[in-house]
Parts: sequence; structure tokens; C-alpha cells
Amino acid sequence: MVLPFEKELSYPDAGALVRGECARCAPGAVDGETARAILCRHFTQRPDGSWRANVKYRSGVVWWTPVHRD
Repeated sequence: MVLPFEKELSYPDAGALVRGECARCAPGAVDGETARAILCRHFTQRPDGSWRANVKYRSGVVWWTPVHRD
């Protein structure tokens, strides 16, 4: 079964946005300015200076009924 999910990502400023989203990258894999340019295209800046994005994705759920054999 595949289920739809939605998640809101929010960061207080652009620096936190870059640090938060690049935390899963290998160190040195991308420079901060390049990451910021890319991320700012996908996040919306709010009037208070924070950054926000709604991420929609699907995830598969797998389950089974165990069969007991003697």
C-alpha cells in the first residue's frame, strides 16, 4: 500500500535552512552559497525572515501475517 504524506519544513533564517538541509550531506560535498541558491528556490520566505516549505511525498507500507510452522 502506498500512502500520501505531507510535511512542513520551517527554519528561522537562511543560515539555519542551509545547515539543516545540508546536515545529511557528506562534509564538503556542496558549498554553502550553492546550497543556499538551490534551497531558496524551493522554500518560501515569510515576512518575519523565516523560510518554509511543504513537502509532499509517498511512502510504501508493507505488512504480512506470520505463518507459524511446527
